[in-house]
Amino acid sequence: MKKLSIALLAAALLAGASTAQADDKKFDGVQAGVDFGYIDFSGAGGDFAADLFLGYRVQTESNFVFGVEGTFGGIDNDLIDNVWSVNGTLGYVVGTEQNGLIFVNSGFAKVKFDGFGSTELFKADLGYEHAVGENMRLRIKVTTYEFDDYRGTVGISYNF
Repeated sequence: MKKLSIALLAAALLAGASTAQADDKKFDGVQAGVDFGYIDFSGAGGDFAADLFLGYRVQTESNFVFGVEGTFGGIDNDLIDNVWSVNGTLGYVVGTEQNGLIFVNSGFAKVKFDGFGSTELFKADLGYEHAVGENMRLRIKVTTYEFDDYRGTVGISYNF
């Protein structure tokens, strides 16, 4: 049920967006989207994970990208209810058409366990995003929590 709710919310969010970008800065402004992936928390076995994310980025004239991003997601297992995170973003636009973005995120995640409270963890991401059309972006990233647990995701976002 969690997966279906997250997928429906992401679809509604992406379908409702209709603002076009005004200039050539493809990674500038508000972005929203969804990531899907696989995580192995503390060697407990791999589980499906999905996140909704919302962020704001500024692309400079020298093609550096700075921003902030927040996520909310779930993991399909019996131990973890949800995961929240807040990250700072640093990236650089690449490619002859300037449609690629290599980025790192760093921040904190709060993991809420089913009936066992919650914990806060350091989180870091390394990823690549590719502009497809005027406002859509595809992305892939690897996330680490405390450099112990790793997660791979693919996602789609919309730039407003």
